[in-house]
Amino acid sequence: MTDMKKYQGRPSVPAKKTLEKTGTAIAKNLAEMQQTADKVSHYQQLSIKGEQGKLLLIGSLCYDYYLLAEECLLLIAKTTDQWIPGSMDWRNRLIKLMQNPIPEKRPQIISEKSGLLLYDFLILYLNYHRHSAAFSEEKLEYLADKLIQLNQLLSKELNMVVKVFAPEQHKR
Repeated sequence: MTDMKKYQGRPSVPAKKTLEKTGTAIAKNLAEMQQTADKVSHYQQLSIKGEQGKLLLIGSLCYDYYLLAEECLLLIAKTTDQWIPGSMDWRNRLIKLMQNPIPEKRPQIISEKSGLLLYDFLILYLNYHRHSAAFSEEKLEYLADKLIQLNQLLSKELNMVVKVFAPEQHKR
């Protein structure tokens, strides 16, 4: 991915204070995403009484994780691209937007691999959300495994954004 520092100070880039606020919010979400991923990993290993309870718990954590990741991408899109979701397929469009650089504004935010994992995770989760009673433990374990993989990639990529947008927050 391109070095974000070359975009600093350009007229098309938002003010430093706006970037810092966005970076701080992303850092907060990243911490929550890591906690959620750790919980999913922990609960995967536990034998919770009544498998349906375990499925619901992991499903709920996956949903929380997705919303936090999505919020990070939305914050970046709104701050740097002035992009607001407006279509039925906005989630897919947001992922694609973050996979591509915007000349004069920002580099690529997430890799193609992260984008594909995030999209797969979204589709799997939406299927779980609609059909949780029919969702097998194997499919939910697969979803949880995707979350762990996604977290490893997104944490690196989004920490780069925090490092540039809010350098003081990144040092903490």
